[in-house]
Amino acid sequence: MALLLFLKRARSFWRNTMKTLPPVTKIILATLVLGSACATVYVAQSPSTQRVDCPYQFPDSVPAPPYYGEHGVCHPYPQPRPTASTADTVDGVIEFTTDTTFFDKPALSPFTKPPGTNFLPTIYTNMFDGYGKEMPNTLPSTPTIPYNLHDDPTVSTINPTSPTDDLARIFESVLDDAASASQGATTEVIQYAIGDIQRNLQMALNILEGYTVENRAYSGFPLLHYTGPEKIRRVTPTHDENGTLTGGNVDIHQIWYDSHIESDVSLLNPVDVWDVPWTITYTVDMLHNGHDDFSPFAIFTDDPSINNPDSTLPPPFQPFTTPPTEWDTWPIGLPHIGMDQTFFPMEDGTRTVFKIRMPPGKYYHLIYTWGWRMHPPRIQSTDRATKYINGKSLVDWEVDVFGEAPIRNCQPGEARYDANGNPTACQQKAFDAINQIGDLSPSKRMWQGVRAAQQAAANGNFNEVLSSTAAAREAFFAWKDRTLLPCFERDEETGECVDGLNPDPGSDITILFVNNTIYGQLTEGGWRQWPDWNLRYTAGEDPTLNDPVLNITAHNGDYFEHGYQNVDFGGSRGWENQFKSSVRVAGSGCWFTFGRANWWPNNSTPVWLDAATGPTPADLTTQKIQFTYNYEPSRRLRFYQFDPLHHDVAIFSIH
Repeated sequence: MALLLFLKRARSFWRNTMKTLPPVTKIILATLVLGSACATVYVAQSPSTQRVDCPYQFPDSVPAPPYYGEHGVCHPYPQPRPTASTADTVDGVIEFTTDTTFFDKPALSPFTKPPGTNFLPTIYTNMFDGYGKEMPNTLPSTPTIPYNLHDDPTVSTINPTSPTDDLARIFESVLDDAASASQGATTEVIQYAIGDIQRNLQMALNILEGYTVENRAYSGFPLLHYTGPEKIRRVTPTHDENGTLTGGNVDIHQIWYDSHIESDVSLLNPVDVWDVPWTITYTVDMLHNGHDDFSPFAIFTDDPSINNPDSTLPPPFQPFTTPPTEWDTWPIGLPHIGMDQTFFPMEDGTRTVFKIRMPPGKYYHLIYTWGWRMHPPRIQSTDRATKYINGKSLVDWEVDVFGEAPIRNCQPGEARYDANGNPTACQQKAFDAINQIGDLSPSKRMWQGVRAAQQAAANGNFNEVLSSTAAAREAFFAWKDRTLLPCFERDEETGECVDGLNPDPGSDITILFVNNTIYGQLTEGGWRQWPDWNLRYTAGEDPTLNDPVLNITAHNGDYFEHGYQNVDFGGSRGWENQFKSSVRVAGSGCWFTFGRANWWPNNSTPVWLDAATGPTPADLTTQKIQFTYNYEPSRRLRFYQFDPLHHDVAIFSIH
């Protein structure tokens, strides 16, 4: 009855109000009131009567949308921004405490009674920046156009064989050959075994190092993440016949399989399309166990020219006041909005080509592409190349570690290692880059085992081939799942890891930066959720009902510096849903969304993790971090964790 009364009053309000409003305001009001036919109806918590300080102020000649500045609604204009989190160091633990949200605290957890007070009305318009200027290509979906940012993609068939498939076969084949050859076989059998072993191990090296593998869609995508300097792109501008800038495009190629998304672009520079819309053409290859929905989550800032001298945020979030001239002086705007740009189903053994329409380049912050069926860890980010952190661009952070591109200099058929297993001249640069990766990396352990087995086979030492290949296969099993910390051997009685890393029992999450990747493990188990936090912090509350204090133990296992960043997607500043249905084409249907979320950093500056000093857990750099969350988490995602220095696949998000 309460819901029917609400709808009746809303209809009466709608009829009476629409008669008196100007056309622009009618459109905005319609988007506030109209819902999606696919959406689940929620009865929201009782809103506060308080007004909020919306960053954009409407001129007298333009009426503000209904409810603008009330109940936390500034959307689709910029939402209020909290002050930066406070930071203290207590007994070596870096403790961050977030600002208190302007939304009311709900009576019940939004995970018990959805959607929570930070849920914003669904508005079917583009977003607007702090000048009140419309940001084109920021409306991902409408009730009548489910895919608003791209036309129908093209789909073709490919070989679905994945690196997982080939490595599993290779290790079994090498172990079988070595076992046969070590058991007093004939010379003919031994010679055949040596040849077969070497062919298989060379293919394994090609997979790990990212060299050519014939008839494989994944060819060129290394499992060792040492090629960051090769993954930098600049948007190519386009002009009309008069030479006027009209847009631009950049091509990105990705492969999806098991828990992995790998991309040939991780740093993107859109400075040449500063004030014009542009496109990204994605070629997405779905390998075995890749089936998922394509869902790039684009993150945008406000117009960077907006000066905010009263901001308490330090760089890189403090904007410049002048327009850019060169890419290395490109200003950065304040946090604004993020959104899923599409949610399109893709099947194993297919290549799907999307052309996604983007807003002007000045708003671009990054895009992370995620797979909701396995998230974490199926995720990859294309960050903005022109960000500066501690005086260095993200390009410099990559190049200073791994060297100038190209990293891989050997041509097809050119030997990468000599008869003694040492790198040749064309391989030395790649060898040096790979050696920046820590030895607790499963990928590097595989690489070391394969190289040792290859050398042993050349010397006819089949027992060594067996032991080295068995070690590589154990590393392969650890590589397959990065929601567990790498472990290569366990004590049979206690289950403790004796070769690898154990989680810290005193933390909620233990993470390890290694291979330019993040491995993570929740202390209480599970692989994607931290259900302890449902409501904001309140002094004296029962911690068994709610624990918004997150304790993290972060280790760096690589031989170069990493950073830690924790980001909120809509908990403190609000989030919305935009529903669509793709059931007819085997997609996720209307229970998954193109939701737009207002993002904000939970730690005001990155946490720095110095390089590891050696290959054992005792040689790791370790830092304990704590967050006290003074807001309710978004039901979409509790927090996003990543390395701001080497982003790419160094991500471990928690729902």
